[in-house]
Amino acid sequence: MTSAPISSARAGGRGKRPKRHGTAAIERLARVLGSVAPKAEVQVVSIAQDDDRIEGSRIERVVLEVEPGILVPLILLHPRERTAAPRDRRTPVVVAVAQAGKSGFLGRRAGLIARLLAGGVSVCLPDLRGLGETKPEGSRERWGALTAQASTALMLGDPLVAARLRDLRGVLAYLRGHENLDTNRIALWGDSFAAPNPPGRNFRVPRNVDDRPRWSEPLGGLLALLGALYEDEVRAVYVRGGLSAFASVVRDPFVYLPPDVVIPGLLTAGDLPDLAAALAPNPLRMDELVGGFNRLEPADRVHAIYRSAQEAYARAGAPGRMILYDVSTSPADWLLQQLAVR
Repeated sequence: MTSAPISSARAGGRGKRPKRHGTAAIERLARVLGSVAPKAEVQVVSIAQDDDRIEGSRIERVVLEVEPGILVPLILLHPRERTAAPRDRRTPVVVAVAQAGKSGFLGRRAGLIARLLAGGVSVCLPDLRGLGETKPEGSRERWGALTAQASTALMLGDPLVAARLRDLRGVLAYLRGHENLDTNRIALWGDSFAAPNPPGRNFRVPRNVDDRPRWSEPLGGLLALLGALYEDEVRAVYVRGGLSAFASVVRDPFVYLPPDVVIPGLLTAGDLPDLAAALAPNPLRMDELVGGFNRLEPADRVHAIYRSAQEAYARAGAPGRMILYDVSTSPADWLLQQLAVR
């Protein structure tokens, strides 16, 4: 396979808007995340057109080298061809991330993806490092390869969250140079496919017993919030199944959080409601959030946790742009509305 660089002009984006929000939050996060700027110019290792079709879409399979030796495979689904003039054919794009990777979205969210494609939006599904097809063999238990990978990253002072955020920003750099995409209209979708634990579940159990409580998988929602904070082309953010707040993890000695989402010292820089507040006035929707025990948080509790973020949206003159636990509109239709698909 050959590789080709994405030029600095392409990586810089077409018509990139000036930063509007989050400067203070970015400065605080730098203390705990370290550098999240891409470490190298993104290289295109391979691009292939897939003969398969999903709802009539055209499929591109792309492999990017986002850092030396770090490959990010992705699939890019384009809506079926339209009869519009060529200058109108650039489509908005939704970038969807989760710990389960692109296979999780194709297997569990096919209906939502099909709705986005039918509405004229492209969908990008990347496998960031250690996710999806790049995931190392083994479990997330303390002896597993995933835990070893996360522990090594922490010992080197580069949390996996920061590394994956760099990967996501590398993917966005590639998309900004794509001739078929309108990169002034990007949305991020962070999801989880982990089933939550029931309300009455006993969490005081040994680590090695069978039928232990299920861990949450909040990485997708976390990366969606962080990606929107650092990349101003992001028009809207949708989070489903994410963590309500990291504060919920430290209240008890029993932790059901994957080690690869741990960010030492994060609460000294802020929590997830602070990230949400920093995105105002950009549209943000959050559904089915879980607490530290991977149990669904009730709506009234989520509204209390995110009161400061809702106040930030109100001060920004956009109280209706932050939505918590909406059941009236499907996530796909909400994303289409935010991207103002014509």
